[in-house]
Amino acid sequence: MYMQGCDSQSAIAILGQAVLKSARVIEYASTFPFAIGVQISCVPNQEVTSTGASYAFTALPDAKNCVPMTIYENDTTTAESMAWRAQYPEYNAANLETQGVLNVQGESFVFVSKNHPVIDLLRANKDVLNADIDSQPLIDDQWVSAARARARALQLVPWTIVLGSKHF
Repeated sequence: MYMQGCDSQSAIAILGQAVLKSARVIEYASTFPFAIGVQISCVPNQEVTSTGASYAFTALPDAKNCVPMTIYENDTTTAESMAWRAQYPEYNAANLETQGVLNVQGESFVFVSKNHPVIDLLRANKDVLNADIDSQPLIDDQWVSAARARARALQLVPWTIVLGSKHF
């Protein structure tokens, strides 16, 4: 889609708020003698191999497929999706780790805004975590101190909230 009258920075900002509704592979042909996993940066990897590698879809060996396949579909009209976008309109996948997060260079912690979605996530799961985010002191009536994750392998969020002496 051509955005008439938009400069490149405005177009990037608009695309940053975009929601991918679906992705389809119209056709593919592979002359390789083995299956090839295909990764697409804006499509979640939903196929997993026995070694743990994940791909958006797999092109079969020595094959041609002319039947369109939907490799991703997101129902953005669900009540949960609509509620998220209404509650957190300023957040998207590109800025979730930076918006409302103050990075402290050279330190093992960051500050997270009390209005950040992760704070509501922690609040909703306080029984599972056995810790209450609301019992933690706010810094400047706005920020919660959060320790950076030691194990990025989980890839859930790049930091964890420190509640008292517990790390999650």
